[in-house]
Amino acid sequence: MQLLMIIFGALAAYIFQKMFRKGRAMTLVLAAAIYVGFAVTQQNIGVTLLSMAGFLGFSGLALMGGRVNFWWLVAGWGLHGVWDVALHFTKPNFFAPTWYAFACLGFDLTLAAFILHDGLNPPKYMKR
Repeated sequence: MQLLMIIFGALAAYIFQKMFRKGRAMTLVLAAAIYVGFAVTQQNIGVTLLSMAGFLGFSGLALMGGRVNFWWLVAGWGLHGVWDVALHFTKPNFFAPTWYAFACLGFDLTLAAFILHDGLNPPKYMKR
């Protein structure tokens, strides 16, 4: 499963080559919003508030990544991978399914690595 998500992450990275920073940032916001959806299904205010706090934090990183520089996006995607697994193991089956938490870890870290590479070696269409 993890290998499949790394491959999926690499495919998404290829698609990301066609997106500018703002598009990459919006994708991070979407990834964080998925956890709010999982939390709402738990009908637990604490879980929902925690996921909303994460959503706000990742939205802030995405905003900085879209407007300031790519390092914020690298941090956002890398931390989102940690968030996936940390939430799952804070309390077993916290609110994201096990398969989703580990699949996202591979996906998020693959995208973080791609954005880091792309930021350090920008393609011609992204040069400032």
